[in-house]
Amino acid sequence: MSFTRPSASDGPFPESGKRDGPCAPERARPTYRSWLKFVVLFAIVFGAGTKAHEAMRARLAPFLVGTLTVRPSAALINLITPSEGTKAVGNLLKGQVTIRVGQGCDGIDCLLLLIAAVLAFPTTWRAKPMALAAGVPLIYTCNLVRIAALYHVQRHAPLYFDLMHAYVGQTVIIIVGCGFFLFWVRSLARTE
Repeated sequence: MSFTRPSASDGPFPESGKRDGPCAPERARPTYRSWLKFVVLFAIVFGAGTKAHEAMRARLAPFLVGTLTVRPSAALINLITPSEGTKAVGNLLKGQVTIRVGQGCDGIDCLLLLIAAVLAFPTTWRAKPMALAAGVPLIYTCNLVRIAALYHVQRHAPLYFDLMHAYVGQTVIIIVGCGFFLFWVRSLARTE
């Protein structure tokens, strides 16, 4: 993994031109500046995405929550447990129990974290769309599974709903997002 880009004057082997083996270039080590640049760029992209989402949240909520979250979650619940007969009604999942899916339950925050990390990471622009094409559906699917799991927690163990909603479910999605990002970075390190 390289956080510094060699210049054209460095030749094929950055920094010292040494080789580890007969054909292996020496890897450039991440510098304080490259880490700082990544963190600053990440913060800017995440902040801009969050502000844009907040500005459009009221207009996008029916689509993001009702169409992209509640309907597929109801379908997933019915696929797993057909006897539930769950239906999507606006932002409500109605079946044996009813849960309301709020604006923050659409998984956008974790998607913005992943998008900001991928866009801020110093690699080719060709690699970034490929990472987003795999990472965004992964986070989206995890969020649907989280909503379906919360429905079943409310149905079978309602005392644990708040714990599962506020701490466990969101933490798992963030861990999945971070794990995907680290996997992507390691795969880039192997190919570059």
